[in-house]
Amino acid sequence: MSWWPFGRKKEEQPPWLNAYLTEAKKSIPGIRKIQQLSFVVLDTEATGFDPKKDELLSCGIIGIEEGKIKISSSKEWQFASEKSPGKSATIHGLIHPKNPIELKTFCQELLGNLRGSIIVGHHIGFDLDLLCKTFQPFGFNQFPNPKIDTMNL
Repeated sequence: MSWWPFGRKKEEQPPWLNAYLTEAKKSIPGIRKIQQLSFVVLDTEATGFDPKKDELLSCGIIGIEEGKIKISSSKEWQFASEKSPGKSATIHGLIHPKNPIELKTFCQELLGNLRGSIIVGHHIGFDLDLLCKTFQPFGFNQFPNPKIDTMNL
């Protein structure tokens, strides 16, 4: 019976996910100059505008450290999706991904880049909800990093 909770083994999270969660939960010490903080600017593109229904098509990040944008840290990942990009394709133009990445590899790479950083994005809640949904197969459900939504600035 699928509803029976006893006797089931709780699936362990992969070591790469535990490493990220441990690092991301560390608090940032009190008053700091902005140059002492690490940021990762993040943006996603999806098949639509509802993170519960739509799928991830691409994700891009770039780091900011010591008050400087680190161009060499920029990364972009694209994914294959069975779902049509619909009207959102007129915005992002992603119809056929170039070199789509495997989900597990993407999760490991993205979380490795987010460790200990403040996540920055415009409407960042949408992006993080979409990523949480995408990462569910690995037992992931929340980004513990501090976040800044540029919409609020």
